Amino acid sequence: MNTLLSKSIKAGILAGSLASLAAVSNVHAASGTTQVDITFPPLVILYYYDNIDITVDAADLTSLLSSGVGGCTNSGSEYVCGATTNPLALSSATVSGSQARYDANIEGDAGVPTNATTSNITFIIENSWAVRALGGTLAASIALNGGDFTAGSAVITPAGPTTSILLTDGANVGDIQFDVDVSAITGTTASDQVTITVTSS
Repeated sequence: MNTLLSKSIKAGILAGSLASLAAVSNVHAASGTTQVDITFPPLVILYYYDNIDITVDAADLTSLLSSGVGGCTNSGSEYVCGATTNPLALSSATVSGSQARYDANIEGDAGVPTNATTSNITFIIENSWAVRALGGTLAASIALNGGDFTAGSAVITPAGPTTSILLTDGANVGDIQFDVDVSAITGTTASDQVTITVTSS
């Protein structure tokens, strides 16, 4: 190879290397920080059943409605009462023509024994509603809409649910409670509309 050409090639390579180094030393950098703010709207999501059907077992109903009659013991769905103090005799009967009417002394008033414990049954439906929310302080309320349930007996828990997107029993998953006066209903059914309201402030 020509000596002059060889020197020219070497000189070109060296010049290219020096140019690269110069380019590296002239690199500039810049950075900046941006604050990003996201505003979510206040949010309340209520979960509830649009219909709840409850069938009361006969044995359970018997236990709930005590007969309240002294000297009587529960035997399944029946109450067995001991013998009256005095045997029923013709002399204690009310005689009218060919009829003899005896009083076995189980007292009653409108079909409910006078000393019955109660004719109200309190129903508690657990985990029957839930709320998920963002922001604010929550308040829960319940109202009956004039059906068969005892007016003013409705209770909701918790009344101040936790504001959270996560659902937790007892915090923002709760119960409803109401009374039914079985002596006041007609037939064998009772129904009412129950309104649950959750507000955020």
